[in-house]
Amino acid sequence: VGANPPVLSVNPLALDFGSIQTNLTFNVQNAGGGTLNWTATEAETWLTLTPANGATASGATTTVTATVNRAGLAAGTFTTDITVSDGAATAVVEVSMTVG
Repeated sequence: VGANPPVLSVNPLALDFGSIQTNLTFNVQNAGGGTLNWTATEAETWLTLTPANGATASGATTTVTATVNRAGLAAGTFTTDITVSDGAATAVVEVSMTVG
């Protein structure tokens, strides 16, 4: 590991799918040095992340696509958090979606 460790940076920190959008993206950036090994996790079956983990080089950005599936869900507003972690730091992306 070099003098500059990797630094986790996630943007934006909120995704609002409303009632129409099915795909939105957020960026995982290594704002430091070295290689940022990160994992993105979510607890809801209606939300899928692609990719869900990665190794992002210094100064580089990885775009993660979040996809929602409204099939079989009751009408209403659903919210969850995506947690992005590199072991040293954690960022939370708030997700909201409307069905109906």
